[in-house]
Amino acid sequence: MRLDPAASLLMTVLLPLACSEPPPPPVTEAAELYRAPAISNTVDGVLFEPGNWEPHLAAGDSGVSWGNHRAVVEVSSGEDSDAVLVTIPWRRHDQDPAAKAVIVVDATTGEAVLNAVATRVESASGDVVFQPNAGSSEYHVYYMPWQSTGSYYPTITYPTQAELGELPGEFSWAGLVPNPEPEWEQRVRALAQTDLPRAEATLIQSVNEFHSFFPMEVIATSDETAAFMAGAAEGWTVVPEHRDYPVRMRHFIPQHWARVTAAASTPAAAPVQEFSSQVLKGEAFTFQLALVSGDEPLDDVRVSFNGFPSSWFDVLTCFNCSGTDEKGVPFTKEIHVPAGTVQPLWIGIWIPDDQPAGELEGTITVSSSNRGRRSTLVRLDVQEGRAINSGFDEPELQTRLFWLNSIAGRDPNFLIEPFEPVSVEGRSLSILGRRVELTESGLPADILSYFTPELTGFAEQPESILARPLALEVTTVGEQQTRGQPSGGQAEVFEHAPFDIQSESHGRARWTVESGSDHCSMTVEGALEYDGMLDYRISLVALVDVEVEEIALPISLVPDAAEYMLGLGHKGGKRPAEIDWSWNVENHQEGAWLGGVHKGLQYVLRDDSYVRPLNTNFYR
Repeated sequence: MRLDPAASLLMTVLLPLACSEPPPPPVTEAAELYRAPAISNTVDGVLFEPGNWEPHLAAGDSGVSWGNHRAVVEVSSGEDSDAVLVTIPWRRHDQDPAAKAVIVVDATTGEAVLNAVATRVESASGDVVFQPNAGSSEYHVYYMPWQSTGSYYPTITYPTQAELGELPGEFSWAGLVPNPEPEWEQRVRALAQTDLPRAEATLIQSVNEFHSFFPMEVIATSDETAAFMAGAAEGWTVVPEHRDYPVRMRHFIPQHWARVTAAASTPAAAPVQEFSSQVLKGEAFTFQLALVSGDEPLDDVRVSFNGFPSSWFDVLTCFNCSGTDEKGVPFTKEIHVPAGTVQPLWIGIWIPDDQPAGELEGTITVSSSNRGRRSTLVRLDVQEGRAINSGFDEPELQTRLFWLNSIAGRDPNFLIEPFEPVSVEGRSLSILGRRVELTESGLPADILSYFTPELTGFAEQPESILARPLALEVTTVGEQQTRGQPSGGQAEVFEHAPFDIQSESHGRARWTVESGSDHCSMTVEGALEYDGMLDYRISLVALVDVEVEEIALPISLVPDAAEYMLGLGHKGGKRPAEIDWSWNVENHQEGAWLGGVHKGLQYVLRDDSYVRPLNTNFYR
């Protein structure tokens, strides 16, 4: 490759960093967190509840399932009819519900009703006609049947009614779905609804509580939504909502918002909304302000706090608007809410430990650059009790949102026991159980381990991990090789400037070494942290136009420090004699670990744009 004067090479070698939250302060006068009032689960005269039935398909299995959602339908006793009609107010939020099949099952026999057809399927409700069986009065109407490829990361699809009747392929629905007789279907479709006897939907059930749509995924009808938005200034509104009921839908409002507004004396779009709750001392309290944008977008949304105690300035936050990233750096975000969208803004208030009991209030204003502002009056009743562990033990109440802004482990002088401060003596740096010796280039001459093979103590004499010192090897193309007469390349010889090691804090020491050769300059920035993280950033810059044959950083380990291996496509175990490996970005391959029982080295290569995968199972 060719390295121009303006070009540079940046390489990072990292070892893992361990971090932990600091221990919580002593808890006294412990009390329970406040729970919002329950929401009535009767809608349109139908009860929404978990059915707690045995799933038709076990989790992780491949195959077909009647689904996790159904309506319980009652047919009048003694009803002997060719067909009955039931209207089901399922109030669904899924996209294109008409494209999903409907299956009617006789609750007595557990078998699908063959003569059944959905004549109307809409988000708010649907009509299903079926032929009841003699002696059976209860039926289950499954309205989201699905099929799964199985395993830990399955592909779930929702077949259409027509797909249920296709010939068996990868998924077979044979015997599990309606198969109406053509004459029967033609006959019932020709009848007016008033000519059909009525069945009644009494329950809307989910397979269990986890899969329940109630209450925040039970939609308001179009008429209810229109009434909810009626009179909204500038066509948008803000809805305060308790943390117990996280907003889950982006394109519908929950039915319970419309119901509360209809019963209230002031509309949801009133200029000032109100929110009330109880809080404990030391509690990480959260709630939502849900923006309903209406027919136009909301641009450049901002949140401001007014009227709260002056000492609360540092405990008020909108998690959507700003925060602290994983490196401890503050950031802000621009918020734009598209038209026809519900956008929750999560508000956090960390109640001070010494906050006196009693009621207090403040105002939270949500403003947009194009459609004005809305204010919410927040009333909090501070109780005498104190929150246990700030409420973090109840994450279902969204208390751990505050962890998003945690700077635990970022205090440079904070050390996790039993680790010790980084000590420096000349070019030698020591941490718990290890010592790093540096060369004139600032790279390790050796890394030594004091850990015994039993890992229960330290030996008096350390053992080396490196077989030879590290050095960045730069090979340029000589003149003879340039003319087509290979010479094997020319190694750059660097001269290194003196350097000192700076102790930044108890937990970190750093150094910078400037070096130069005939063609290049090199800067080595190194740092060692108390837990074993050795971080190198090496910049190589051409001083003149030069042809570069190779740049390498060989890492040579002693044999018993490379007995086992993990990484570079190798899943662990004894180190192979060789690995033929190519970098694959999609697999998040970034380095390898080689080691024995009591010593070893993990090296990781990262650039400035590196983003760590969310979970370790995404590494391949």
